[in-house]
Amino acid sequence: MQSHFDMIQSPEALREVSAALAKEPLIAFDTEFIRESTYLPKLALIQTATRHEAWLIDVLALKPDDMEPFLEVLRRPEILKVVHSAHGDQECLYHSYGALASPLFDTFEAASLLGMGESVSLRDLIRMELQLNVGKSHARTDWLRRPISDELKKYALSDVEYLVEIGDRMLRRLEKLDRKTWALELSAYYENPRLYEDNSEEIAHRLAKSGRISARSFAILRDLVAWREKRARALNIPRRRVADDETLFHIANARPASIEQLGKFRGINSGEIQRQGKALLAIIEAHRNKPNELLPEAPRPNIPNAAQARVIDLLGTYLRNLSEQLQIASRHLLTANELRKIVLEKLHDPKQWVEQGLCSPQVAALIGEDLRAMLEGRRALSVENGRIKIRHL
Repeated sequence: MQSHFDMIQSPEALREVSAALAKEPLIAFDTEFIRESTYLPKLALIQTATRHEAWLIDVLALKPDDMEPFLEVLRRPEILKVVHSAHGDQECLYHSYGALASPLFDTFEAASLLGMGESVSLRDLIRMELQLNVGKSHARTDWLRRPISDELKKYALSDVEYLVEIGDRMLRRLEKLDRKTWALELSAYYENPRLYEDNSEEIAHRLAKSGRISARSFAILRDLVAWREKRARALNIPRRRVADDETLFHIANARPASIEQLGKFRGINSGEIQRQGKALLAIIEAHRNKPNELLPEAPRPNIPNAAQARVIDLLGTYLRNLSEQLQIASRHLLTANELRKIVLEKLHDPKQWVEQGLCSPQVAALIGEDLRAMLEGRRALSVENGRIKIRHL
């Protein structure tokens, strides 16, 4: 592997690198960015590699138009892009250039289908696959600072130097297990631009399901979340520095009528109350006396009773044991929310799970009959030698 320590800082050099990448069926990329104090991540560096060479692209030295040859390679359908934990990288590309890499092969998702654990770091993946230790993490580094030291360049290059080889190895193993298509489908999730756009509506629905809320309070909550999104974007600060989720939920339920009452809520920036208090009260007042027929339907929280909660816990334990046997992360089978829906709505038939979007046909075929047997009392769990065993009844 030839790793280039001289960063790509000119359009001409980037065109040469892009031409080399375009000849390969499999390439890797990674990004370094800063986002602790901003609403959107600040892209600082892109690392990319073929099987034989690796480069550092200094995005701070290049204009957006200069990046187009490289972005074109990332969009080419005949080139598979290997990445580890794609969300952050794709978010940076989308907000910096309006581009997304596709098709993707995410080694983070692939590892979870190969019995390597629920959440494997790139450092651990390199160690497990290649028996190499690539040094300590530099997660708290300010990648926006220039110049970048040789030590940091070496660290950044190590993020992509091995990814093509690792991706190749994992693809072959997934093929043997008939899970390659599944891994590519999980990776393709991060190619959807909606994932990186304003998701205030989804946030409001998630918060509403966390507790009991009326249709009127939900209408207020939805607008409060949208207000926070706009303020955080305008100020370029993280959402939590405007107001946290729990506080917005409580404000929507309490419906304060004055600045003084607003000020009693912890978890909302006091400066924002002074600057935006009237706007917040206007949101509340707009829905206070609105006719019921004009209010949105509030999501119903799925809150199990004590007996149902114990059943859900038991099914979760059973599912984790199945996932160990299958060498698949349990999150790819059924989530806690999906198990909750199955129990509360008494959905024992795996076909119902697929019809209601709780799982894919592949998952239903893999675990459907086993979980159904557990739901119908034909399976049991016991403890033997300190380990949980599944018993057939």
